[in-house]
Amino acid sequence: MRDINATSVLIRRVASAVILPGVLTSMLVLAPQASAESAPVAGICNGVTNQLAHRGNAQPNLLKAAAKQNAERIATLTAERTALVTTQNSLTAQVTTAETEIAALDARYATLVGQIDSVTMSLTRLEADKTTMTAAIAAANTELTALQGQKTALVDQVTPLQAQLTAARTELAGLDTSRTRALADKAAQEADLAAARARLDGATAAATTAQTTVDGQVAAIEKGTEELAVLVARGDAAQALVDAAEKKLADARLALPVLETAARTADTDAAGATATVVRSEENLRLAEQSVTTLTQQIGTIEAGLPVLQAEIAGLQGDITTRTAEISAKQKEIAAASATPVADAAALRTQLATLEAELAAIKGNADKKKQELNAAITAKKTEIAAAELAAANKTALITALNGDLTTLQGQLATLNSSLSAKQQESSNLQQQLPGLQTSLAGANGQVTSAADSLADANAARAAANTALTDADAAVTAKKTELAALEAALPGLTGDVTTAKAEIVQKQAELEALEDALPGLQATLTAADSAVTKETPPGWT
Repeated sequence: MRDINATSVLIRRVASAVILPGVLTSMLVLAPQASAESAPVAGICNGVTNQLAHRGNAQPNLLKAAAKQNAERIATLTAERTALVTTQNSLTAQVTTAETEIAALDARYATLVGQIDSVTMSLTRLEADKTTMTAAIAAANTELTALQGQKTALVDQVTPLQAQLTAARTELAGLDTSRTRALADKAAQEADLAAARARLDGATAAATTAQTTVDGQVAAIEKGTEELAVLVARGDAAQALVDAAEKKLADARLALPVLETAARTADTDAAGATATVVRSEENLRLAEQSVTTLTQQIGTIEAGLPVLQAEIAGLQGDITTRTAEISAKQKEIAAASATPVADAAALRTQLATLEAELAAIKGNADKKKQELNAAITAKKTEIAAAELAAANKTALITALNGDLTTLQGQLATLNSSLSAKQQESSNLQQQLPGLQTSLAGANGQVTSAADSLADANAARAAANTALTDADAAVTAKKTELAALEAALPGLTGDVTTAKAEIVQKQAELEALEDALPGLQATLTAADSAVTKETPPGWT
């Protein structure tokens, strides 16, 4: 999940990094510039008109050059506008593609959430399996306790059997001694049958001894038979204990791989939960970093907007001032243009008339000539004064037009600066809601990442607990298996010992049974000897 979330956040950031600069660039380029409209020149003075008339075709050439430059500029701007429209279309397509990718990533995110729910259900099933395994371990421990009790009981049973075996061996030795004695008595009786009543008494005593020996032998055989039955029963019980221990050992050996598999699964789950925690921590760090970056950007914009507004207000004040100065300068030009100036051309015409009159005088009309010369000189002075006044007026108007051009250039610069500042302010204001929305989303991502991290930590704790329990179950089962394997040789040895004791007791019983016919024959012989040695009429 952390990889998918990290990938989704990365893709969205890349999309924002690609789309937002493109959108902002299109806004900066395509937005109309703010401008202050300059007032046209009210008029032009007659002197300028005269100068234009004297210059001939110079001004039309300048107009053509200016028109050509304007046409080239218009063509350039049109090409730039076409390129910007193309860029705008490309950016729009990129925005559409990015939105499609974001929708696909959101769908992928929903799928991963479903997968996480499935994994959570699997963890729940593992916990149920853990409970079942704990119960099985408790049952195994109970069985181990029962086996240990049975082992103790078996040891307690073997100890008196060993004591009984020792007693039986002692009795067997006594019986052997008695048999030897009976044989000796039989020989003595056969040698002394012809003796007197004392020999008869001896024969009778021998017969009695033989009878006692036979009775003891029979009793020993019966006792040995009973002891043999007890030993057989005990051997069967010991064999049953061995069989039960071997079954438990086999069951424990079968259960151990299952527990080890569960432990390996729990270890894998714990590793996966730890990886999920690491991814969740990284997602939280990235979300917090995004919040910090967006907060800084919003703070920068909020701090920059008042500065821009102050600069815009200053520029608007400067524009108002320059507009007023342009209006004043235009009034000055109008006043200078309206200032009357003597017509130098009319004065030259008058001068030419005077000079023609002077040339037409014939004879000695000195006074008339003097008057004409004085008039011509005065007219030339007027013409010079008129030309000087016209030149001064033209120079003044030219200077004022230069000042007007400068002021208009300054106004255009101020308008351009104002447009740039207004555009910058508009861009920042347009960026601010988007950044605030992004900040709200980033804060939501921080909360979601924190919740995911808490869930991942809880899942890791549960997985680690499951791993600890599984490892403990494996260890307990191994301990149980070792205990059973250690106890089995002892139980098997008990069975072997019991079987050996049964074989030994069977051999002793067979020996007693084999000796019984001889003792019975000895008794019969002793009885016959008594009968033979008893004179008729003896009691």
